[in-house]
Amino acid sequence: MISTLTKGQYIGEFTLGSCILSVKSGIEGIVWNCKREKGTQEVEIHQVLWCGENKYAVILNYYKETKTTIY
Repeated sequence: MISTLTKGQYIGEFTLGSCILSVKSGIEGIVWNCKREKGTQEVEIHQVLWCGENKYAVILNYYKETKTTIY
């Protein structure tokens, strides 16, 4: 069996307001969404971008292990 680690990027955005009170909680929400949608626990923050008044974009790198059986 061969294990392969695949790297991908995930982009999310958020706006500060009544639901998201801080940049930290906005980033944590994007990380949680990435883990849930991509089925991985290995996530790193690549970049956080300020996109205007109270708007941010987050670029994450995620890593997913796939196992292949060779006959």
